[in-house]
Amino acid sequence: MTTKYSTIQKEVEQKILEQYSSLEEFARKQKLDYSEINAMFHDGGIKDADVSTVIEVCSTIGIDVNELAKRIK
Repeated sequence: MTTKYSTIQKEVEQKILEQYSSLEEFARKQKLDYSEINAMFHDGGIKDADVSTVIEVCSTIGIDVNELAKRIK
């Protein structure tokens, strides 16, 4: 079943992969902890990710976090 969170998660991941060859490259170039990025898209998903990580990732790739928040409500 597709949820609002999984749809947003896929969109964010797709946007990263449009700009970087992998999540690992994105994390390395942005000096982010790869394990947090990996967990954001695989383990617990974006809904379980640390808010500051989501904000940092989204701002780095040009996604408005406020718009994402509106879609979750």
